[in-house]
Amino acid sequence: MIEWLAQLALSSLISLIVGGSAMGALVLLARRLEWLSSWRDPWLAAAVLTFASFCLGFLPAAETAPSIELRLPALTVPVEAASRVVDVTAKMNDTVVSWQWLLAAWGLIWAIGATIGMGRLFLGHWRLANLLRRGKTLPTEGALARHLGVVGAPKTLKLVLVEERISPFAAALPTPTLVLSQWTLDYLSLEQIRLVVRHELEHLARRDPLAVLGLQCMAALLWFNWPLKTLAKLAVDALEQGCDEQVLRKENPKRRRAYAEAMLKTLRQTATAHGNDPVAAFSKQNQRSFTVRIRHILNGKQSARKGSSKTLWSLTLGGVLILGLQPQLALAGKVAEAFINPLPDARVTSAFGMRPWPIKDADHNKQRLHKGMDLGAPRGTQVQVPRSGVVTFSGTRGARGEVVIIDHGQGVETLYAHLDKRLVSKGDRVEQGQILGLVGSTGKATGPHLHWELRQDGELVDPASQVPVFAKQHVRVLAKQ
Repeated sequence: MIEWLAQLALSSLISLIVGGSAMGALVLLARRLEWLSSWRDPWLAAAVLTFASFCLGFLPAAETAPSIELRLPALTVPVEAASRVVDVTAKMNDTVVSWQWLLAAWGLIWAIGATIGMGRLFLGHWRLANLLRRGKTLPTEGALARHLGVVGAPKTLKLVLVEERISPFAAALPTPTLVLSQWTLDYLSLEQIRLVVRHELEHLARRDPLAVLGLQCMAALLWFNWPLKTLAKLAVDALEQGCDEQVLRKENPKRRRAYAEAMLKTLRQTATAHGNDPVAAFSKQNQRSFTVRIRHILNGKQSARKGSSKTLWSLTLGGVLILGLQPQLALAGKVAEAFINPLPDARVTSAFGMRPWPIKDADHNKQRLHKGMDLGAPRGTQVQVPRSGVVTFSGTRGARGEVVIIDHGQGVETLYAHLDKRLVSKGDRVEQGQILGLVGSTGKATGPHLHWELRQDGELVDPASQVPVFAKQHVRVLAKQ
C-alpha cells in the first residue's frame, strides 16, 4: 500500500509540473499567434499529455530499468560510531512515520476529491438523461427539419425539443443528440435558429461533446491540478470559437450580428449553465469568454491557422511515449514497503551496537560489535516475515544455528538466526506477515531468542531504524546500561 501511495504523490507532482509547463507555453504562444485561441487540438493535446504524465507512473516498470528508489530511511553504522546509534535511530523513525502519515493523508484527500468530482459528473449525466426523456423527439428529415436548418446531419441524429429554458446543446452519448428549447423557437428569429443549429451540428461533426466529456473526466480525477483545469477551460473556449468561425465562414456582416445577438439573448434568458453535463452548449461559458467570442464573431477575421491536427497529435503521442519511457516516472516495485515487527510480543534483550560478548568462550565480556538485535521470546514462538522478498538461504550456519536469509530487493537483506525450526526454503517467495520459522536457541546462544540482522547494499543497518517500536524500546534498554 505504501508503494501505491508514494507513486500517487510522485505522479501528482509530475502532472502539476507537466501541466504547468504545457499551459505556460501555449498561453505565451497564443499571445503571438491569435489563431491558436480558436484551434481546439493544441489545448486538448496538452490536457491529454498532462493526464498521461499522471497515469504512466502506475504502469509496470521494466525490471532492468533504473529508476528513482524511494526507500524508508536506513542508518548505516560504522563500528566506531555504533554506540551513538540510538538517538539518530529514534529521530529517523519519527521521520519515517511522519512521511507515511503524509502519504496516507494525501491518498485519502485525493480519493475524496476524485470521488466528489466523478460523482458530480455522473449526476450531470443523469440529469441530462432525464431531460432527454422528458423532451419531445422531432423528425430529423422532412419539412420541419429543413425549416430549422437540420441539413447534412448524421443519420443517427436525434432531435429533441424540451420545455426547460436552457441553451441549445449537442450531446454525443449514447447517440448524437441535438437539444433545442421551446424558448429558442419562440424568441429567436428563423435566421438565428438556423445559425444556432448549424453551430451545434458542427460540434457533432467535430466530436466536440466527446472531447468535453473527456476533459471533464480528466479534471475530475485530477481535481488538484489547476493547470489541467485551465487547459480544459481554454480547450472549450477554443472549440466554441472554432465552431463559430466554421459556421460564419463566408457570411456577410449582417449575419454575424444576428449570430452575436442570438448568443446574447441566450445568455440573458438561461439562468444556469450546464455545469458538469457532458455536452457542448451554445452559451455555457463565462462572461469573459463570451466577450472574446462576440468580439471574434463581429470582427469577421478568419484565422490563418498554420498547423496540422495529425502532426500535432503525432507529436503528443511522441511526448506520451517519451514520458512513459522515463523510469523516473515509475516507482512500481521500487518503493520499499515498511517493515513490520517479526516478533510483535518480543522484548529487545540485546540492541545493535558495541556490547560485551555474552558467550562464555575466549572472547567472553570483550567489547564486540553486535551486528543485529536480539529479541527474546519463548521457544517455538512464530517469526513472521517483516517485508516481502525471496529466501536466498535456509540452513545451518555454525554458531548462528538454524538461519534464514531473505532478499527484499533494492539491496536490502535480512538474516534470522538461532531458529528452532525453519519453515521456508531457498528460492521461496515470501510475503509480509508469513511465518518463516520458530524461535529457538540453536548454535551459540544463552537462551531462546531471535537474532535479526539487516544489511543495505552489503553494509550493516540497525533493524530498529525500520520498526518504530524497536527504536523506542532500544532507547530504554541502553539508558539502563
